Amino acid sequence: MSEHDRAALAALIAALPPESRGELVRMYRRSLANHLDLIGLAPYTNSEPLVVALHGLAGSAAMMQDQELSKAARSMENDLREGRVDAAWRRWPAVQAFAQRTQAQLDSIEAAGG
Repeated sequence: MSEHDRAALAALIAALPPESRGELVRMYRRSLANHLDLIGLAPYTNSEPLVVALHGLAGSAAMMQDQELSKAARSMENDLREGRVDAAWRRWPAVQAFAQRTQAQLDSIEAAGG
């Protein structure tokens, strides 16, 4: 997660009422985990469930101001939609790396109480 994305996520969370902040972080964490599990378990193909999972991951990340992860997932999704299966799966390690950075950022937000 870039410094810009971290700042945008922090601003988004700070704009919420205090009682909603933790729930938003937990919801995003669950969403990430669910989408990553679906993608990671998918066959090496361009199946519709895989494309849908990538679309969901990209959309969730974008809503949370996590542009790096959103862009990486969207690129993988677009490659699959255009039949470039090998190119798409070469992007998977980058998607995972961006997701790990996001999860670390969520950990630090939770540790800070918010």
